[in-house]
Amino acid sequence: MIEPEHVCRPGASVYYCPTIGELESDCHGGFDTCCSHPDLHRVLDPQRRYLVPVARLGLPDEPDVVHLSLFQWVPAFETWATGMALCGHSTKQGPLPEATAVTCSGCTGLRADYERFIAPGYNPAEDDPRALQARIAAALELHRPERVEYADGEMVEYCSTCHDRGGGRVLSPCSTIQALTVGASS
Repeated sequence: MIEPEHVCRPGASVYYCPTIGELESDCHGGFDTCCSHPDLHRVLDPQRRYLVPVARLGLPDEPDVVHLSLFQWVPAFETWATGMALCGHSTKQGPLPEATAVTCSGCTGLRADYERFIAPGYNPAEDDPRALQARIAAALELHRPERVEYADGEMVEYCSTCHDRGGGRVLSPCSTIQALTVGASS
């Protein structure tokens, strides 16, 4: 007799075991025998994406490296899945244990960006170069220097817009404009 495939009850939590790289649901026992580190198990949030190590696709032309991929809930298939590697290479489906060393230089080079992209509260506008340039231009417009001096070979810009002390306009070295122009040039 063929057993029907188990379907977790609606609302069941899905746990990820980083030691063995597998998923389990609390609707049928949770992680009681998967590994000796149940303290590392974490509940996965279907609204979030996670970075996980993944194996290369076993094709002859694929480099023998361990990649990073996004691990996310796919509602259309009602399952958790990994996609392509961050570097663009094809990979085997499913995460490897979390302790697996990522050896693909392309993926490790992109790791910090992706960690920022998938962090809770990430705002894509904060990384948009055009939006950043517009914010810098607006700030520079507000903090237009009124006097420029050179002290010990360094240019110091003075403004009063951001240094009005209520008793009149006081010209002061403007760290705001200096920070903005240094940030804009780097």
